[in-house]
Amino acid sequence: MLTHFSGRLVALSMAEGQGSPTGQAAMQLQSALQRFHHRYGDNPQAINALQERIMGSLPPELQRLGMALTAAPVTLQSLPEDLRTRYVTPQGQARIEVFPRANLSSNAAMLDFVRNVQQVAPQAAGAPVMLVEGGEAVLAAFQEATAIAMISISLLLFLVLRCWRDTLLVMAPLLLAALFTVAGMSYLGLSFNLGNIIVLPLLIGLGVAFAIYIVARWRSGTDVAHMLQTSTPFAVFFSGITTLSAFGSMAISLDPGMASLGKTLSLALAMVLLCILVVLPALLLLFTHSPREQGIAQDEGR
Repeated sequence: MLTHFSGRLVALSMAEGQGSPTGQAAMQLQSALQRFHHRYGDNPQAINALQERIMGSLPPELQRLGMALTAAPVTLQSLPEDLRTRYVTPQGQARIEVFPRANLSSNAAMLDFVRNVQQVAPQAAGAPVMLVEGGEAVLAAFQEATAIAMISISLLLFLVLRCWRDTLLVMAPLLLAALFTVAGMSYLGLSFNLGNIIVLPLLIGLGVAFAIYIVARWRSGTDVAHMLQTSTPFAVFFSGITTLSAFGSMAISLDPGMASLGKTLSLALAMVLLCILVVLPALLLLFTHSPREQGIAQDEGR
């Protein structure tokens, strides 16, 4: 076999010309085969090893090509069992996959895709449906939690302060801070997601403590002008800055959800401090009198 192959190489070299690259390569291979034959002779194992090194994966590829050229039509019965059971149930129901035309990296595109699919197939399932429906469920749950927190805190404040006016004075800056937070998020290009939706309940829980300090100091008889010169506003400010810096460190996290939570919390706490230290004293000064001023007015009326 090697002798026959060597003769074919010599014929190829003569046909292509010994000076051509093909002719030179043929003569080099023929010389190498002669050295191999002189060393190993007709040893079948050596010849098989040589064939594998020269031909490589060509024979299996040729076999696969031959099988592909003689392929039969693909039918449902000819598919592998594990693949067929993924798309067809034993009752004969087939699974249909729908692929989006738009990029689903944005929430708006994913919501539009899911709603369009549900108009045709209300029982459709899949990752986009789970994300949209799960996100709406979480959003509704946190909206409910925010409402419950506001009502519970308002009732607790009324039980402690015994005055609806003072209760509203504590809660009003928090509501305004929530509005400012939403407006600031829109301006900065932030949006609520599963990672930062917890901000609103936290805003109420953290902000109500700061507001109570200011209102409690005012209820002790200190008028607004003198109250701003006391240690209470400074304590509220530095306490808020400390909390803001702690949560703000999450904004530089590599995790997108953690970074979004850090940015939103930082913005929310900044709005809380602004409303507590600026808006709340203005409300106290504009709409109410301190208990001491009310006592003086009552004495003068007598």
